[in-house]
Amino acid sequence: MATGVTGAVIGDFVAQAFPVVQNNLRAWRAGRSGFDSMPFTYDPMRAGRFVLFSAVFATPCAVTWFGFLDRVRGIRGGLSQHSSVTCRSS
Repeated sequence: MATGVTGAVIGDFVAQAFPVVQNNLRAWRAGRSGFDSMPFTYDPMRAGRFVLFSAVFATPCAVTWFGFLDRVRGIRGGLSQHSSVTCRSS
């Protein structure tokens, strides 16, 4: 859960900052000075909505999906295999 929320916070910050960086880079390449015409303003409400969506919907769906794939494919080296090895060795 924490990984999904952390990824959502970082991803939303990048998504909000990218248009500003892209605009400033274009202005810099064109040789325009004072390319701060599009200042960056962080929208915490948007980030909060995205984090809430990630925590309530996206992360549980991803955990369920990868758990399903682990069961269907029988991937070796999964968490269950490591925990059983750890329990046997102690």
